[in-house]
Amino acid sequence: MNFVLDNSVAMRWFLGTDSHMSSPMPRTCLKEASALVPVTWGLEVSNVIARAEVKELVTEARSEAFLEMLEGVDIVADAATFSHALSDTLHLARRYRLIGL
Repeated sequence: MNFVLDNSVAMRWFLGTDSHMSSPMPRTCLKEASALVPVTWGLEVSNVIARAEVKELVTEARSEAFLEMLEGVDIVADAATFSHALSDTLHLARRYRLIGL
């Protein structure tokens, strides 16, 4: 099974309580599937982790444990995201009046 792993979901697992990662959904998704991400996903994750550490919301040890967990996940970056964003995605956003907040 493949699924799109949005950064906001991954960061919820990271910043949430330990019970978020012990729930069946994240563990099942992460062990049995390929997570599809945009090419900028690693930068987004790093940014949130660095900011959380600076704000002392998490320790560096917790960040490292989370990153180690991610290393065990089959994460596939969609290299075509950028080229589609400037054409197909923009066209769909205009057509259906989609906006990001």
